[in-house]
Amino acid sequence: MNIHPFVYHLAEADNWPAIQRHGLFSTRVLLERTGIHSALRAALEGEHRPKRTVLPNGLVIRDQKPMPPAALERCLVGLIPTQWYQLLNSNVFFWFDIERLNRQRRACGSFPQVVLKIATERLLDRYAAQTTLT
Repeated sequence: MNIHPFVYHLAEADNWPAIQRHGLFSTRVLLERTGIHSALRAALEGEHRPKRTVLPNGLVIRDQKPMPPAALERCLVGLIPTQWYQLLNSNVFFWFDIERLNRQRRACGSFPQVVLKIATERLLDRYAAQTTLT
């Protein structure tokens, strides 16, 4: 199989110290680790987030601005928007394409970002069984 030698992860600069200490986590895991439960947790995990959210521990979860429910309803097959948001929030995402990564970085506006460059083969050696490629 021919794979890209590197993948990239775009992280909020505010999250960098926690990433260095604990690693990368999905939004779902960040919410678990922060101890957020109840209706707020359900909303953050299963509803549209039109803006970035700062959690009580200072970690940041991204907005989902380009994915409003009405737009998702027109294109999802076999899922409703809540299920889509829950699916997204249960994963960590990497980019193969620098152009697309930079487009996402620009969409983050004035909020500082950190780009992680990760050796694809090493990542897959450890996490292949948990990996989904789209």
